[in-house]
Amino acid sequence: MKESDARAAAAPAGEPAGVPHEALAPLGWDGIGATLILLVAAAPVRDWVSDHSIVPVLFRVLWWLIYLAVVARLFQEFGTAWLRWTIRYQPALCALLAVTFASCLWSLAPALTLQKAASLLGTTLVGVWIGSTGPPQRVMRILYWTFTLLILSSIVVALALPLPVAEAEPMGWRGIMDNRNSFGAAAALAAVFFLIVTLRRRGHPLWGATLCALSVFAVTEARSRTAFVALAVCLVAWVCMAVASVTRRPIHALVQVLSIWLVLGVSVVPFLVGLLGTVLGGPDPLNARTEIWAGSLAILRERPLTGYGYAAVWGRAEATLLPQVEVTARPFALTAHNSIMNVASELGIPAAIVAGVYLFGALSRAGQLCERAPSAFSLFALVCLIGITVMGFAEAHLLQIHWLFWILVVALTVTTRRVLNGGTAPARSGTEQ
Repeated sequence: MKESDARAAAAPAGEPAGVPHEALAPLGWDGIGATLILLVAAAPVRDWVSDHSIVPVLFRVLWWLIYLAVVARLFQEFGTAWLRWTIRYQPALCALLAVTFASCLWSLAPALTLQKAASLLGTTLVGVWIGSTGPPQRVMRILYWTFTLLILSSIVVALALPLPVAEAEPMGWRGIMDNRNSFGAAAALAAVFFLIVTLRRRGHPLWGATLCALSVFAVTEARSRTAFVALAVCLVAWVCMAVASVTRRPIHALVQVLSIWLVLGVSVVPFLVGLLGTVLGGPDPLNARTEIWAGSLAILRERPLTGYGYAAVWGRAEATLLPQVEVTARPFALTAHNSIMNVASELGIPAAIVAGVYLFGALSRAGQLCERAPSAFSLFALVCLIGITVMGFAEAHLLQIHWLFWILVVALTVTTRRVLNGGTAPARSGTEQ
């Protein structure tokens, strides 16, 4: 295949081959701040120090300072226009945040739910701010440095601080992150990111290829099946976009159909698996996820419309507020290990439906952007959102506090919507662009 043909296949629909691409926008102070925040979100300090030390307290204080700084920057840059813009163009997101606060009215731990809902709002605003920091090229620059520092530092940590051996088999790498599944997921997204920017010639090809290879190596060492599946799906999605580009097929319509089935599959299949696990019993090939999903079904039978309150169900171990659902007392039940099921068990089935609508809207608009304004950003936004949706089958990524993947979902969705609206940011005057 000629080089020009290869570049055409790597480009999304509508972008002519051989045309030089724009250089990445300068990072700037906002970009540096955004990169540091994403790295802090990727490296939860609670897993590296004792709960009885002062470090976790300082870490919480740091996050509240981040929230205040982000809100101050949003008002400084856009006045109140960013708030009106978010309410108008991100209604599903706003509805989910409103329900998390409202759930304190029926939560098993109202004060805890209110506190966690406030932290979730702050985390979400970080994503809104990153998505509003500038043009898509600047967002790509932020992601470039975030993934570069994350992968390199994680490899250094993994080599310098090897984990113990369990049952004669080495445990998977977790790098600077909290577990191997999270690190594998981040490495999978990084591999796809560096593959795209390398093929689109947005940096030195040798350096980009090296970072892509290191990311794939990190996925392998993480030993996470979820990360392997997500990487495979992302690559298949990228190939599909390339084929659609060559054959001049409408990408938006294709993405809409695939998004419906993807969101339905990720949402419905765990409920069926949990039901079958309850009926059939036997060994769990999904590392206790079947047991957790069965417990989530039990919760939904008790409170299908409201759940038991945001942050009041999972991650409490022996201090569980639901002793009748035994799995909630297990130390490994930190979440429902499924994005939609986690929302349903805490906020009810209607909120879970809204979360599914939010995911579908994010995927659909990313596909629309790939078709209307093909670029490295639009391609990565679509593939990244597909990857996070797929990983949401086995892990909970939606509405998570201080969570890298939730911030990425919000940031990419906001940036995509801004570009589709024809502007780079909400206008200070309040006129939506």
